Amino acid sequence: MMLFTALPSLQTTAAALLGLYLASQLRTLEAKRFFSDVKRILPKDDFTRPCDTFQVDNIIYCSRTSTPVAISNLSEFPEGDDSVGIAKQYLDDNANLLFSDEISSFEHYFTWESPKCRSTTIRFKQIVDDLEIYHNPNVAVTVIEGEVKFVTSSYQPIKFKNDEEGKTPLINNTEAHDIALDALGFSKTSKFDKRLAPKISETLKLFPQESGAILVWDVVIESGLLPSPTWEVLVDAKTSSTIKIDSLIHEATGQGFVFNPDPLAPTSANYYSHRDNNDLTSTFFDAARVQVTLKDITQENGRYRLEGPYARIVDVSSPFKGLFEQVENDFYYNRNDDAFEAVNCYYHLDTVMRWINEDLGLSIMPINSAPGGVQFDPHGVNGADNSFYSTGGEYLVFGEGGVDDAEDPDIIIHELGHGLHDWVTGKSLSQVEGLSEGIADYLAASYKRSLNVLDPNFEGYNWVFGWDGHNEFWNGRVVNYGATYPDGLVGQIHTDGQIWATCNMKVYDAIGRRKTDKIMFEGISRTNWNTGQNTAANAVLDAATSDSEVSAQDVQRIVKIYEGCGYTLENPPPPPPTQTSTPTSTPEVTTCKSLGTFTYLKNTYCKGLVGTSKKFKRYWEVKPGVVRIECRTKKCKKKDCCLKGQPRKCSNTDNKGKLGKGFTQKMCGNKRKLFARVRLTREPCSSKKCKKSDCCKFL
Repeated sequence: MMLFTALPSLQTTAAALLGLYLASQLRTLEAKRFFSDVKRILPKDDFTRPCDTFQVDNIIYCSRTSTPVAISNLSEFPEGDDSVGIAKQYLDDNANLLFSDEISSFEHYFTWESPKCRSTTIRFKQIVDDLEIYHNPNVAVTVIEGEVKFVTSSYQPIKFKNDEEGKTPLINNTEAHDIALDALGFSKTSKFDKRLAPKISETLKLFPQESGAILVWDVVIESGLLPSPTWEVLVDAKTSSTIKIDSLIHEATGQGFVFNPDPLAPTSANYYSHRDNNDLTSTFFDAARVQVTLKDITQENGRYRLEGPYARIVDVSSPFKGLFEQVENDFYYNRNDDAFEAVNCYYHLDTVMRWINEDLGLSIMPINSAPGGVQFDPHGVNGADNSFYSTGGEYLVFGEGGVDDAEDPDIIIHELGHGLHDWVTGKSLSQVEGLSEGIADYLAASYKRSLNVLDPNFEGYNWVFGWDGHNEFWNGRVVNYGATYPDGLVGQIHTDGQIWATCNMKVYDAIGRRKTDKIMFEGISRTNWNTGQNTAANAVLDAATSDSEVSAQDVQRIVKIYEGCGYTLENPPPPPPTQTSTPTSTPEVTTCKSLGTFTYLKNTYCKGLVGTSKKFKRYWEVKPGVVRIECRTKKCKKKDCCLKGQPRKCSNTDNKGKLGKGFTQKMCGNKRKLFARVRLTREPCSSKKCKKSDCCKFL
């Protein structure tokens, strides 16, 4: 009986709880509708925004502040006990160049080491006494074995009354909280679940402006009620005015279907068995889709957009089909839906740009366009069967004639290749002898080959545009083209570009994707708008010889392939010496003079000097009679041995004494020690050229 009499009570309680829950949800929905009207406010006078730049020699300056934002090709040896000390000394020695105010100081806060490259990057944040500066301006100094090589800076000149009155806020943190909450609308409604109450943090900072830095409370508010979960409000700590309101979360992840690389390649299918059929889908095409993660897409005002740090959708060309925003982050479409091409573009552009910028560390991005990565319009060109890269607008546009171009990653990455060529050369893309077409075809083939889905026996193994072309619409192109340079040139850029693409895919097969992609763009970065294939080949070879990941054997493979393609190479590096046994009775020796002692440094210590590769190689050859100038220093430095001009002889002060006086411990490295018994002028080396192993030994 008690059980039955309790049931009404339980039912009443459940109904009451359900009512409370529904009421809470309704209040929350109402609040979300209210907060959806929150608007961004961005200050006009903001010194922390990116600035235009100009370059003088090896220094890139910010036009607004006239201070450096990047310094490359450095070779300086400040004194210091470790990398941090060396970097700090460099800042002290070059303060007049790097900084323009007298009240800022710099505090070490972060170190990143790259053991493979032997480099350490030390970061110093800019502060004024104990006050942080908005947007965390800092200076990053890269040090390799005691040598400062590269510097980047986001330094902001500070005009500020740096006294107790100037640094004292007139409103406290609690008052700043209330102002920030009011700016976001929390004070105007209480109709929401209190469990969603905002979490608040704040920091007192200086906000750089052209008219002078101001003291602000940087208030960060987190709440599930807001259009995006985290917002920032800057409150003037003197006047109580709100100078900035902005969301700190503009990115999310999503899922979607794509072709990877295209619907035919994974199964070696034939186009004529699976025709385009005016963009209609089928069970074959649906099965060919691959589910992928769409990284860092944008979530804003409750909607998801295909916009991230490396790619972003735009609608700049007819037929103007929109941006395909949606309320869910699942972009699951088939090929007859126009959104499918948008998702396909975003995924493949984002993937390759991350490979170039993050995996290879090459940092190649659009130069003049707004932040947000490579702009692409998946449906444009008035529906024609064509696609293009716009050098002026720095965006990619894909046509819809025949097979929709944005369904074929070869087309997508080909057009990206033009963009990368343009950006890495500072807007100096070259179509001489079809160079840019060849670079773009190579990049498309390299990407597709790297997916490891192509059967080498498949007829499309060497095809470029294996889905969009090689069909009734057009013939496509190949990377096993039979012609060679220069006799095979026909004066048509798309045809001639196949020579370059084919040759460099041979390099890909010989040394792998990572090395080939990297030296391709490192080399092309040295070229100009009037560069043809032969000059480009020499530039790529020069990049290979200075890249620590590329071995001497790799370089020789490249030389052999390039010469087989018909390119004429200027002063190609000689093959590495073969190890041969020498009769004990007549050993082949060379006096271990200082010049010979430093032979090994030509591949490490002098690496990366621009314009010196042809000249400094002969500095290190042990040939009597070629040395005419002595640099008499207590320690041989890079600037004494690796500069342009006549060959120089490195020695200690009197060219005598133990090796340690001319060959420093830093040059031997932390895991070796000086072999002190070897003397500069008396002891022989057991090879034609003195090597590091003759002068240093492992601990």
